[in-house]
Amino acid sequence: RGPYRVLLDLSGAEAAEALMPAAEKLPFVQQFRLLDPGRVVLYVDELVPFTVRALTDPDRLQIVFARDRLAGKRIVVDPGHGGKDCGARGSFLLEKDVNLDMAKRTVVGLAALGARPFLTRDADFFVDPYARPRMANELPADLFVSIHCNATGSGWRGSGTGTYYYRARSKGLAVVMQDTLVPKLASRDYGVHCENFCVTRETNMPAILIETLFIDNRTEEKLLAQPQFRQQLADGVCEGLRRYLEGTKSVPPATLVEPSG
Repeated sequence: RGPYRVLLDLSGAEAAEALMPAAEKLPFVQQFRLLDPGRVVLYVDELVPFTVRALTDPDRLQIVFARDRLAGKRIVVDPGHGGKDCGARGSFLLEKDVNLDMAKRTVVGLAALGARPFLTRDADFFVDPYARPRMANELPADLFVSIHCNATGSGWRGSGTGTYYYRARSKGLAVVMQDTLVPKLASRDYGVHCENFCVTRETNMPAILIETLFIDNRTEEKLLAQPQFRQQLADGVCEGLRRYLEGTKSVPPATLVEPSG
């Protein structure tokens, strides 16, 4: 992040510097840097989905940056908690209720952009944590997003928006989502973190968990209670998913102008 970089750690392999491609001849990549033996950093102009494959004869790495489209993608939106599991508590809000409302708004936004969204729950009932990723795997979904509110559970007052992932394939999605939501919500950057959450560990596709704000922070709880803020959050999630697939410099559909004549 800031700027976007892709680090390749090749476990001590030596790179033939003379064979390194010229960055200026490549789309997306601004600069190559060789660090220690086997460690290469690619500074990219914008972040788009990429895959890395190891090839032989001769031994080499193939890195493919390729834009995709949000339209048509199956996206599972998971409102955290529900039913007997109320999640964190504020002074007057329950996390499960806030999560559900934000998730429903997100689904409406994704459908408007041509995606195919699915909810793990559409009302106040309990869903086993392991059933949520299983739903996404059986669909199968292209992306998985779990929506939550954060809390400290102590006298310390936390604040801000954070995004969590578990597997490496999900880190790019987490980074783009965090960089989209923080300015959208004008919230404190609580960071991108790798955590062993069931819903992000058991999924077979890129999966993230968003901690929107701290529900036990009085100031942030008041924001979470506002329909306008919840809609901003939903719009930000939709935009983060679109930017992850279509490129961080891609233009939102709403800003496109029809040609005259």
